[in-house]
Amino acid sequence: MLEKIIAPIKVEDFFRYNWEKKPLAVNRRSPEFFSHLLTLDAIDQMITTSDIRFPDIRIISATREISRSEYAAEGGRLKPDSVMKLFQEGGTIILNHQHKWQPEIARFCRSMEQYFSHPFQTNIYLTPQNAQGFGIHFDTHDVFILQISGRKDWQIFDRAIELPLAGQGFDPKDEDVGSVQMECSLEAGDLLYIPRGILHKASSLDEVSLHATVGVLAKTWADLMLEAVSQVIISDTTFRESMPVGFARPEFDRGEAKKIFHKRMRDLTCKVNFENVFEEFIKDFVDTRPPLLQGQMKQLTQISGLVEESMVRLREGVVFRLERGSDAISLSFYGKTIDFPIACEGPLMHLVSSKEILLNTLSADKDKSDIDDILILIRRLITEGFIEVVD
Repeated sequence: MLEKIIAPIKVEDFFRYNWEKKPLAVNRRSPEFFSHLLTLDAIDQMITTSDIRFPDIRIISATREISRSEYAAEGGRLKPDSVMKLFQEGGTIILNHQHKWQPEIARFCRSMEQYFSHPFQTNIYLTPQNAQGFGIHFDTHDVFILQISGRKDWQIFDRAIELPLAGQGFDPKDEDVGSVQMECSLEAGDLLYIPRGILHKASSLDEVSLHATVGVLAKTWADLMLEAVSQVIISDTTFRESMPVGFARPEFDRGEAKKIFHKRMRDLTCKVNFENVFEEFIKDFVDTRPPLLQGQMKQLTQISGLVEESMVRLREGVVFRLERGSDAISLSFYGKTIDFPIACEGPLMHLVSSKEILLNTLSADKDKSDIDDILILIRRLITEGFIEVVD
């Protein structure tokens, strides 16, 4: 997916020159490029007929503060007529976490997650003509801006904070935002990548603008190191001993404390188990990717009709881990782990490495008992949502 959305920029050039470094604008003159992700009609339907509530929907404006009470009742329940009126008056409608609501956006995010091994999220911005939602600001995560319809002008300023952590703020009223470093116009089908920490603002022109902000909720080396330290602290009581009594008194001699501190740091380096921590991060990523199971009811009805000539494939977007133990094969996905007999290793490896595969090619011996075992395995994997029957 990354290769597709940044084309004609090469992936290796993106990571060499842009990733976490500088913005990238791709103007492709293909207005339908992102149109499959979302439509204005879908947004209209969500606002007027669904039970979406604040804070999953918000309204903002760079020219005035819009309070939640202007468009949401008690409990966050939406007042659709007020939403439309505020939009008419120049308010930008934000639909948060649309990867949880829109199937096409969910599939887009999952494809990016499979490549990056970082979680992705998507917020939608619907801005009326000649309006601006946010003032100058930066995000604490890298973002890909996908212009779905309409047009928006963007101004990119200096970097406020180098690779900021979540929660690090910046008030442009109190700080120098610097000069404009880049300007670009995004039309339908265009893309803009902005690394975290870089100040920017955008405004629509003479038509309604609809864009998706796809955020990369990246795990950092700091996250890995903090978890590594945490594991050591839990396992070794010396790191939980109190600091010296009276350390804040003026006459305190910090020389001995400094020696202890540096010894603890050396011990920490020796005790950190990189493999354990790294494995935990992999497990967390795999386990927290929710299933994308559209069409599963139909799949369940097809189980009884499976034959040797049936074609199956991995579910789109499934994030999994296959591990070989001493007496079993463990398959982890959707937050669960299923153990299979060692004999299932070959068929499972074929399944996960093939785009589509005939059931009879998964059998080594082709005898009836072997085929029956394959069918049992396939039925289980379809039921669990790991694979699907190809029509």
